[in-house]
Amino acid sequence: MSGSAFTYLKSYFTHRYQCVRVGQASSSPTLCHTGVPQGSVFGPVLFSCYIYPISLIADAFGVGIQQYADDTQLYVSLTTTDMHTRQLLLSDCLSALHSWFCHNGLALSSSRSESILIDTRQRVHNFRPVASPTIAGIPIPFSETIKTLGVTLDRNLTLNKHVSSL
Repeated sequence: MSGSAFTYLKSYFTHRYQCVRVGQASSSPTLCHTGVPQGSVFGPVLFSCYIYPISLIADAFGVGIQQYADDTQLYVSLTTTDMHTRQLLLSDCLSALHSWFCHNGLALSSSRSESILIDTRQRVHNFRPVASPTIAGIPIPFSETIKTLGVTLDRNLTLNKHVSSL
């Protein structure tokens, strides 16, 4: 490959150094082998390209996905007839994502992950107990609420917690 676009991209990714400054003290410059300059205009576009396979993995398992910046939410719909199958799909998807994250220098942390089971108060009694999802064998316990894009959702979608927090 050659040309001005290639030369530009090559210069963007290679021979970059970083250091840490605290007050007047600075660390020695260290060569960066991965990543893009923080705060760069091109960085968000490259990050979007970099994490695109996450949505392909979720789609391959039939798992819904919502992404915003570096937040990713997976979701599945459960019914009493296919609950076990859908839980297995989510579990398999999480395993594949964990492998992809590890292989690509990212972390899918169980300690920073949340899960929620959303249903109406009336329907929740029709379900057998649902096992919480796991990441690398570590269970992600169900929360009573989650926050997504600034909106607090509770397990019955009443929005009471969101309204009271405003």
